[in-house]
Amino acid sequence: GPSCAITANFRLLRIVRTWLDGPSTMQVGDVSAISLISEYDDGSRRPYITRVQSSNPAVVQVLPVSQEQYDKSLVKAIAPGTAALQDFVILNVHVVP
Repeated sequence: GPSCAITANFRLLRIVRTWLDGPSTMQVGDVSAISLISEYDDGSRRPYITRVQSSNPAVVQVLPVSQEQYDKSLVKAIAPGTAALQDFVILNVHVVP
C-alpha cells in the first residue's frame, strides 16, 4: 500500500501574558461576562475557565455560574465604587451610577 510520511513539528508554546477580559467601567445594574485569556508567543490566544472573586461584593457581585457560560464568570454592578476582580490576575472595575 501507499506509505505516508508524517512530519510532526511540536513546539512548546510559551505564555506571554494572561489577563482577565472584561469591562473596566460598568453602570449600576449592568451584568458582564469576565473571561481569562492567555496569549502565547506565536500570537495565538486561548480562553480558560475562570472563577473570579470580587474584592468588594457590595459594588461588584459575582453571579452563580450559568450553564451557557460555564467557562466565564458573570458579574453584576451593584453600587457605585471600585472593586478588584481576581483569579490570580486582577481586573479593576469602576462602577458608575
